[in-house]
Amino acid sequence: MPAPRQPTATTSPPAVVVAATPGPPGGGSAFDVGGALFGSLAPGGDGSGAALGGLVVASVTPGGWALGGRLALLGSTERELALGTGAVRWRRLVVDLGPQWRLTSARSAVRWDLHAGTQLAYVTASGTGFAINRHATSLDLGIGAGARLLLGGRLVRPWLDLSLGGWLRQEDAYSDPGGTSVGLPRIEAILALGLSFCSPR
Repeated sequence: MPAPRQPTATTSPPAVVVAATPGPPGGGSAFDVGGALFGSLAPGGDGSGAALGGLVVASVTPGGWALGGRLALLGSTERELALGTGAVRWRRLVVDLGPQWRLTSARSAVRWDLHAGTQLAYVTASGTGFAINRHATSLDLGIGAGARLLLGGRLVRPWLDLSLGGWLRQEDAYSDPGGTSVGLPRIEAILALGLSFCSPR
């Protein structure tokens, strides 16, 4: 009698498991956009050069990172400097672009943004009180830095920002005839109070 055949073991093909690679800690990127009113001082030869203004600011911080980017647009009321028998009224309209470092704490809703940037300004100057009042414009390049304190809240956050800017070249206004001149201030300090709408993170 023939011997019974022994059962043969069958080997199943290896299973393939697909798993999603976890992203960096902290979730997705954080965005915020907001606006503010500010007061600024631009000390010059005949005073503090005080002005009021407004700004729009937007920033993004990639998920899991503290370093992000910031873009701000600023405009102020005109300032006035004495020039000969009249005066010059001037202002800078500024675009500010640069990096931002966000400091957060798991135990507090308060956040700090430390920012720096390259600034490009559209400068306008107009004479007043002269027989003929002229108007001139130019572009100016500068650098700036500051700190922003964002208070509690998820989608809407009030904030306070203190910043300082400096301009790389001297801009002068002249009266003609006479040749009298006055330099526009190259340093400006800004204190802003604003509100931002933030993406949840």
